[in-house]
Amino acid sequence: MFKKLGLSLLIVMLGLHSSANEIPIKVYAPIKITTSTPHLQEGDTVEFLVSKDIYLNSKLYINKDEKIEGVVTSIEPNGFGCKEAVIYVENFKSRNVDGKQIKISGIICKRGRTHWMFTQIIPGLSELIKGGEVQIKPNESFNLYLEDRL
Repeated sequence: MFKKLGLSLLIVMLGLHSSANEIPIKVYAPIKITTSTPHLQEGDTVEFLVSKDIYLNSKLYINKDEKIEGVVTSIEPNGFGCKEAVIYVENFKSRNVDGKQIKISGIICKRGRTHWMFTQIIPGLSELIKGGEVQIKPNESFNLYLEDRL
């Protein structure tokens, strides 16, 4: 009885053990990314740069200022009633120091402003106020992750 219980507990413990470490990668936008122009569409590729060198097993793996490309997977437009615009960027890829293409995990989700403060000044007119556009400014940073398989 105790052998079966011990074996079951061991299997559960091993199953809960993760076999990958996530190494954080701080990235920043080199140029302004905004939903205020019709040029940005779902499916477009946007570019970010790595903020500092990334090391994997004490070896340089990704250089500082290496380009990381992500795909705009969703754009929600702004609208009246203080509805802000929203953008999602996923499916990141880059190149390591050897030139091999690698996948980077993470999602960048950015929202515009709701302009809710105006509804405090002008009560009852919130339906006439349009929410803000998304503005990812140059040098604004985000965290992505590199999976290190053990």
